[in-house]
Amino acid sequence: MPAANQISVLSISESGLDLVDVVDSGGTRPISLTAHDNLLYVLNEGGTPNYYWVYHRRRRTLTALAGSTQPLIGARRLILPRSASITTVHCWL
Repeated sequence: MPAANQISVLSISESGLDLVDVVDSGGTRPISLTAHDNLLYVLNEGGTPNYYWVYHRRRRTLTALAGSTQPLIGARRLILPRSASITTVHCWL
């Protein structure tokens, strides 16, 4: 079954997990998520590897931000980052 290339927001209830929202990952094969303040950063490794970010309100819904996709310059098929991380000065690691 092909991947959907989407991000799902789940909430925890007494009966289990409930699907709250689903948005596009901004690329192909999302492999890592990092949250900071009101932004969720997504690392996509397929196709043209990129970072993408979405705004989250009250941590229950996600809104795509226009122009937020940033390609990973120099990424090669055999050597790709495996996780997204942000320092306290908002620099990519």
